[in-house]
Amino acid sequence: MTPARLVRGAGESWRERTPADAPRHGDEMIELPDLPYDDDALEPIVSTRALRLHHDGHHGRYVAAVNDLTEGDAPTSLEDLIRSGLRELDLPLLNNACQAWNHGFFWNCMAPESSEPADPELRRAIDAHFGSLSGLRRAAREAGAGHFGSGWVWLVAHGERLSIVTTRDGDTLAVTDWTPLLVCDLWEHAYYLDYPNDRSGYLAAWWDALANWSFADAQFRAANGNGVAWTYAEGSRPQPLHSRAALTSAIEEVADVLATPAPPDAVRGARVEDLLGQIADYRRAPPQPLLDEDLERLRELDRHLRAFGVRWPDREARPTAHWAPALGGDLRFHR
Repeated sequence: MTPARLVRGAGESWRERTPADAPRHGDEMIELPDLPYDDDALEPIVSTRALRLHHDGHHGRYVAAVNDLTEGDAPTSLEDLIRSGLRELDLPLLNNACQAWNHGFFWNCMAPESSEPADPELRRAIDAHFGSLSGLRRAAREAGAGHFGSGWVWLVAHGERLSIVTTRDGDTLAVTDWTPLLVCDLWEHAYYLDYPNDRSGYLAAWWDALANWSFADAQFRAANGNGVAWTYAEGSRPQPLHSRAALTSAIEEVADVLATPAPPDAVRGARVEDLLGQIADYRRAPPQPLLDEDLERLRELDRHLRAFGVRWPDREARPTAHWAPALGGDLRFHR
């Protein structure tokens, strides 16, 4: 671990849980998040066997180690455990906590459908710093291939400034001044089953086809004061919607949360915000044409949002680029 790289954590925000709200399963400090896609969704680049071994075996082992090392401790966030490990130079806790965080972030950085950045500000930043998206992919591949030993290759933002950086072993950027946008795992367990002795081939396939630019868009907006960056308590963020069935499922999930008799807690609220963004993105550029029944579901969701605003008039409202005016709603929801 290199403590000098870990200088300051992000400030508390509405989307972060308080220590008392930190996720727990029984007496465990943290949980192993579910994958945000099916086991076979990343094939042929990442096989089902490799993904299950990586998630259940490796990430699961880091989670179990953190829970063993913190047994009986007061609940807190994984980010605060990392800060504590840094202050106290508790290397067993630090190494396992950082690796748990890195893997939780990594699962969100992949998506089954190939994509490109949609946020115009991120596209401009990429062009300014790398010349093009192809230039960014080339820089990331070269940095990862040239990294000696295990580690991670990251795309990070400091405001509008972008950089490609690598970290060694279990080092993390979870509590730094930089906001991670994407990360690719360079440990051999991430790719050796599918790309034996071929890290360069793995990196080329990963950055060309698996990188989740919808997630990177949201992280970049957070780096520039529009939203809040991902935290481990969130688990898996919603994936981009690529079908009418996925759109319907997202609308129903949001409606169920808004119909509850109390405002959503921090993590559920964050998921609702992300789902609204994905719904609005689908509305603007539908991968499958919207039918009349889809438009009626969107109008009904808008009525749910208005009712939510009436029930909780004192709730902080922050402008969002997603909901209004994309779907006609007048409730500025969270961002």
